[in-house]
Amino acid sequence: MDEGSDFQEVIRALIGDWIRGHAEPLVNAVGIVDGQLALGCNALVAYMPFFGYTFEDGIVISDSLARCLTSTHIYEYQLWINPTQGEYFTSRARQTEHHHLTKDGLIPEDQPVEQDELLIRKHAANGRYRDEHWKHPFPGRVLRSWIVDGERARVQVEADRPVEIGDKLMGR
Repeated sequence: MDEGSDFQEVIRALIGDWIRGHAEPLVNAVGIVDGQLALGCNALVAYMPFFGYTFEDGIVISDSLARCLTSTHIYEYQLWINPTQGEYFTSRARQTEHHHLTKDGLIPEDQPVEQDELLIRKHAANGRYRDEHWKHPFPGRVLRSWIVDGERARVQVEADRPVEIGDKLMGR
């Protein structure tokens, strides 16, 4: 398993619940949604070898298959401060920006984000601001935002990433 992988399992049956049959789902997990395996989709593709070699082979897929192969990714952003040097997290905005940060300088949870949207802001001792922005061209949603030990702000953003040219399709 890759370092930093995150699996979310949602238990559907709680202590004391009656299970009504062998087909009732007990958990939603990786690859299982509402008791059904969700492991991909069948595809009819065109295989294109590169001048007979196997190095740069590729497949041709349609736009509808590209939408079917969209995968969910969790991105994490973090920003450190040094409180002994007068740095702190802040929601104070520059005049040209309009954003919705909490008083701690973090974007609230469950908020949708678009490209270049502000996620975290800190005020440095020299009077300048240091920001972290959502850097991807596709939209996302803030899963969690919190401050760790008063010195590090972390924000996790979940995004459905469509398949792009050059992506490996195995295991997607």
